[in-house]
Amino acid sequence: MCKLEKGVNAQSILQSRRRLTAFVTNRAYASGMMTGSAVFSLRTSCLVGLSVVLLAGCAPSVRLEVAPSLLSDQWQDPRGPADPEVILASGWSSFGSEQLDRMITTAQRSNPDIAIAASRIEAARADLRVVRAVGGPVLGASGSASSDIRNLQGQTRSFDRIGSASLDVSYDVDLFGAAKAEKKAAWARLRAAGYDRRAIELAIEADVATGFVGLAALRERAGLADRAREGVASQVELGLQTTEGDALEIDRSRLVEGQDRARTALAVLLGEEAPLFRPEPSSLATLTVPRFGLVQPGELVTRRPDIRAAEARIEAANGDVEAARRAFLPGLRLSAGSFFDVLGNGAIANGGASLSANLFATIFDRGRLKGQLYRASATQHEAVALYRKALITALAEVQDALTSSAQTRSRLDLLVRSQKEAMRTAQLARAQYREGTATLGTVLDADRRLVDVDDQLVQARQESLLAAIQLFRALGGPPAV
Repeated sequence: MCKLEKGVNAQSILQSRRRLTAFVTNRAYASGMMTGSAVFSLRTSCLVGLSVVLLAGCAPSVRLEVAPSLLSDQWQDPRGPADPEVILASGWSSFGSEQLDRMITTAQRSNPDIAIAASRIEAARADLRVVRAVGGPVLGASGSASSDIRNLQGQTRSFDRIGSASLDVSYDVDLFGAAKAEKKAAWARLRAAGYDRRAIELAIEADVATGFVGLAALRERAGLADRAREGVASQVELGLQTTEGDALEIDRSRLVEGQDRARTALAVLLGEEAPLFRPEPSSLATLTVPRFGLVQPGELVTRRPDIRAAEARIEAANGDVEAARRAFLPGLRLSAGSFFDVLGNGAIANGGASLSANLFATIFDRGRLKGQLYRASATQHEAVALYRKALITALAEVQDALTSSAQTRSRLDLLVRSQKEAMRTAQLARAQYREGTATLGTVLDADRRLVDVDDQLVQARQESLLAAIQLFRALGGPPAV
């Protein structure tokens, strides 16, 4: 024996159907559109149909997953007190580069992935319109004309006898909220599409900033390679000069190739054609490494657009399950119409109106409704799992970014100190060479050491900036307006 959908009482269904049937038939009888026998027939048919659809109003029980809650209440922040904190609302301008701001603005306007996400929002909005239209009245019209051709005493004559026209209005009553559940799901999908767009925007913005920093670092490292090559050219030993020069040329070739790849990657992010894209030269020295202030872990649920999108998909999946359950219950369709016949001379021969109420339900469908319900339930389970994945991924990304920020800052401080020592050593070697107490090889070794430290310092600055970009993105970027 099957159970009716939870929250739906069979006795209340029966009473509501009786009241609705009585209302429809009394109106029709009072208006003269139905005779007494027709009213009795309609009432009898509705009661018989009701007993059938009550048997059909049975849905299997499914278990829905519940979205998890965050247990973390604070971060493990290894950064310690240092520079003053920058609020997230400052956005990408916190990095102090107008050129970067312009690139991000261009990407927001021209990036193809953002345009695709915007199109998906329009598609979701169109789906919502379709679902909203299902619950509204439907107006239809039809017409026909007939002509009789007769053969009278060997003569063919045509008689335009009659034409007819009708106008019908139908309305599906949302008895158990199936249409409402579908609207709820469609509206949630529209919100999810909006959050998806913002998540893609934030990812593209972070990729632009990463590419911008990477291109600047590669340019500076290529310049250091040129400086090292000039130092090798001053060596006396020809064999050593050739060997070191070739090694430096190989390294420089890799840096030049990396620059071009970074340039073309930026072109794609900005929606530009790579052969025509020529970005302005930039330097890491023009960029600031901001120390962003943190928000509580629980605030990520409202700040991160990917988490908001996953949350909206759970709501949409719940709506789909609810609609699939309601599909087991009966439906009611009300319809009204008018019709008239027109003779060949333009006179109206017959006219009238109709009013009907139809109860309908699926009794046997080889498990189609059950399959739809089980599929909706599985999708709901998947949506909750994806939501949980988005939560733990967001927590991990913020924690990783905090660790990277602390460690890159520590390495940067050490390399700044090493650079000072390497510069002092190089200056001392030159002074000793001028005094005749040091050889040219000592000077060249000191210069090579300084170039190596400078190259490591450029890479450390790049890593520090990338850690700040990662943290800004992991925290959800600037708050939504």
